[in-house]
Amino acid sequence: MTQVNRKKIKVLFLLRSYNDIDHITPIIWKCSQSGSVCYFMFVDSEPKNDYRINFIKKNGAINIQSKTINFYHRRIRESFSFNSLLKILDLIVSCTLGNYFLRKHSIDVVVTEWSGKSGREKAKYILRAAFINKLRVYSVPHGYNIYTNLDVSKTVIDLKSKTGRWPDFSSRNAFTSYVVQHDSTRKLCEAYGIKKDKLSVLGSARFCREWFMINDEISNSIVNNQLDNTFFKIVFFLPQWDYNVNRKECFRLIVALSEIPGLFIRLKGSTREIANLYDDEESEFFSTDNVVFSKNESSVYLIKWANVVVNFASSIGLEAVMQKKLIINPKYLHSNATIFDNSDVTINCESLDAVTENIMKIKKNLTKIPDSKSYQLFYEEFLEGSDSQENVLEKYVGLILNKK
Repeated sequence: MTQVNRKKIKVLFLLRSYNDIDHITPIIWKCSQSGSVCYFMFVDSEPKNDYRINFIKKNGAINIQSKTINFYHRRIRESFSFNSLLKILDLIVSCTLGNYFLRKHSIDVVVTEWSGKSGREKAKYILRAAFINKLRVYSVPHGYNIYTNLDVSKTVIDLKSKTGRWPDFSSRNAFTSYVVQHDSTRKLCEAYGIKKDKLSVLGSARFCREWFMINDEISNSIVNNQLDNTFFKIVFFLPQWDYNVNRKECFRLIVALSEIPGLFIRLKGSTREIANLYDDEESEFFSTDNVVFSKNESSVYLIKWANVVVNFASSIGLEAVMQKKLIINPKYLHSNATIFDNSDVTINCESLDAVTENIMKIKKNLTKIPDSKSYQLFYEEFLEGSDSQENVLEKYVGLILNKK
């Protein structure tokens, strides 16, 4: 009996930033293990020697670029100042160079980050060509939305106040499917204009148990410095300040913790620039020996290093959950609601005094980590998607490859 040679599906993943790499490389890795041909393309600057990129390349993923598109985007496009002319030129490049690029590599499926239909940076030339050619195009998370309310930031609040409407995500209905990790984000996307039948709830590729184990192993190899000391160690993750955060109270909490004898605090901003301190705020700690800014150490390693994690407005708290660390959630520091607030995997605090009291209890070994049932309930609701019995990354691959 002769075997039928099936054509391998060729998938192109578009990567733009650090956040894309963090959340999309797990999907690329899993997809490359499925027998399909996986290409990836950087639509903005390409990182140097990223351990996740090195890992997916070793596992069969192929980095491709278009020199002509790069030349147009970086050189020619920047010389034009008329937006109307740029729109025409961009469309021409999409229909010619973008179309040629997809056909040259025989691309069947395109996967991009969360964005509008046109994407960002060089993605627009590929996405427009993909839509013209009626390819399947999927939008997958470039981060993790921990918020459960709709008015998550000053930008959103101002828009609603001025127009009476939420942000308009309706252009995202052009995607074959728009993927979110949990039900609260699905509801937000529906409120913002994405049709229910376009949304797929698949869980977190970045924080699922399978990738957590792999990332833990491959990230260890890049850590050379040891941060051990004799103090009680705290890592404090700074928020994105425009996400309804009380900046003054947040800074006040950091100062209060720095004044407690025996504590050593590492402050870590997010990968987004709006999560750092002002120069005058940083100068407050120049003369202290127990507060430092960790700009080069990975968050994964800092969480391993710490005795306790302070986090209230960053998805990196999910890494701390996966590592089963004690997590202080000073929820009073912002007006948003998050997936952590009503869970049993964090210690929720309503005041500065509550934070310091709980840290001292942990320091005295009077606090235990949550039980396994609490973790399991949290995993099922927020990390494993609509079907918690199925492997998260296999669900992504099944969607992308259109497996029934």
